[in-house]
Amino acid sequence: MNPFQLISKYILGKPNRDEYEALESWKNESEANLEALRQTIRINEVSNDLREYQQVDKKAAWQKVEQRIGAETHIIGFKHWGKIAAVAVLILASIFVIQSGNDVITPEARVYTSTGEQIKLDDGSIIDLDQKSVLTASQSRTVKLSGRAYFDIAPDKTKPFTVEINHGVVTVLGTEFNITTDSLFSQIYVTEGRVKHTYNGEEYILTVGDMLTIIGDKVELTKDQTSQVTSWKSKELNFVNENLHNVMKGIGSFYNVQVEFPAKMNEDDCKINTKYTSETLDQVLKELAVIVRLKYEIIQGKVIIKSFKC
Repeated sequence: MNPFQLISKYILGKPNRDEYEALESWKNESEANLEALRQTIRINEVSNDLREYQQVDKKAAWQKVEQRIGAETHIIGFKHWGKIAAVAVLILASIFVIQSGNDVITPEARVYTSTGEQIKLDDGSIIDLDQKSVLTASQSRTVKLSGRAYFDIAPDKTKPFTVEINHGVVTVLGTEFNITTDSLFSQIYVTEGRVKHTYNGEEYILTVGDMLTIIGDKVELTKDQTSQVTSWKSKELNFVNENLHNVMKGIGSFYNVQVEFPAKMNEDDCKINTKYTSETLDQVLKELAVIVRLKYEIIQGKVIIKSFKC
């Protein structure tokens, strides 16, 4: 259901729980969406006020002035209301057609949710969308992502492809990369080509193996040629003689959770050989608790490492 239908149901007081949550999510995506909702509600309130005014005018004033102005007054009042209603409809429609800032809200916009299948855009770009993720795409090679996705972008030097995330904008010409993003954390990892990321007035150029991590206003650019960031696509984690830090980094990427080691706990000399496919995060951590005597806590979705022994 598009935003226009959701707002209409909201104004009529008839949205179900899923529709209400969808509208809340759409509203929180941008200031432009929030303002669109506010304008629509204002129009509706004005319309209601005009209806009440007409009812009072007809009942209280009509009998007093009927002899002087005749039936034409009622007709003019109706026409006046019709014009206002028509203008309101035009304003409401324009909200969903005009491009506002970086938000493109058009009838052509398509919203994708994770289905386990690849998304192929009109320009030939292919996107793998992870579970619990949402992608909003338009015909102008601009998409908005919430969640995690892997992009294989069709090159077009005349029209760069852009991805709007919670922390800035990623611009590409022709490349492959992985993005994870939510309100608190965003991560970009390039597997092929070159991208530019813009955030808080700063630009970062990423090439193959570069990983840009953003937590709040903290931005970190690192190099990781052996990253497991894209392992979620193949649904398989495979470690051969890896130390625990790298294993936990791969697990964090695979299950889309943050992993935190104590500040003084630097690299380790563990040699871990294991493979995970359909295991849950809890099962993986319990296995590591046996392999390396791992002690950990999970607090607010973050895995905090307490200690381990190889």
